[in-house]
Amino acid sequence: MPVVLTFEEPSSFIMRAFDAVTYEEVRRAIEEMLADSRLCVGVTLFIDNRGVTSAPSTGEVALITNHFSEVFARGVTRVALLSDSEEVHSVAKMFASFASTVGADAKAFREERKALEWLRGSSSKPASR
Repeated sequence: MPVVLTFEEPSSFIMRAFDAVTYEEVRRAIEEMLADSRLCVGVTLFIDNRGVTSAPSTGEVALITNHFSEVFARGVTRVALLSDSEEVHSVAKMFASFASTVGADAKAFREERKALEWLRGSSSKPASR
């Protein structure tokens, strides 16, 4: 499956995506996160898109963001998205923009170190895009 969800103690979900990612695969990963008892206020999400060869369409990104709204409502408000291609990075920036409308502070990155530093930062102000 091209989307795999894991949890890293003390408080980070990691969603790794690779190959051709579909809306259904992302939806299943979101459902898995919603069923996890570790989903609570203050948990962060790192979405690692390195290796993604085909990204969801704009309409699918909007639907994915809508599904993520429950995750955000349950307390995940910082989301870092890492991409290694320009196409996927553009989609990640679009997701970050959509996510800001449903209560998340999301930001797209090209460098893992910067993504993790931002994600683990204690700042609660919205990310600049």
